[in-house]
Amino acid sequence: MGSNHPMTVRRASEILEWVESGTYSEVIERRTSEKLETAFKCPECGTTLSGDENFCGMCGSKLWGR
Repeated sequence: MGSNHPMTVRRASEILEWVESGTYSEVIERRTSEKLETAFKCPECGTTLSGDENFCGMCGSKLWGR
């Protein structure tokens, strides 16, 4: 009562169950493969990037959301 994160133990248990079931790994693998298949382009100059950059190597623009 009075906690701003109720049922902490139950939430932790559900997360562990999710990880142990293998579903978490499937989600991570799917997200990783989607990233690799999608070419990322600089919104300013259109240069194709690897997706790991914080700034465009060609024009120096900040890549927001990174």
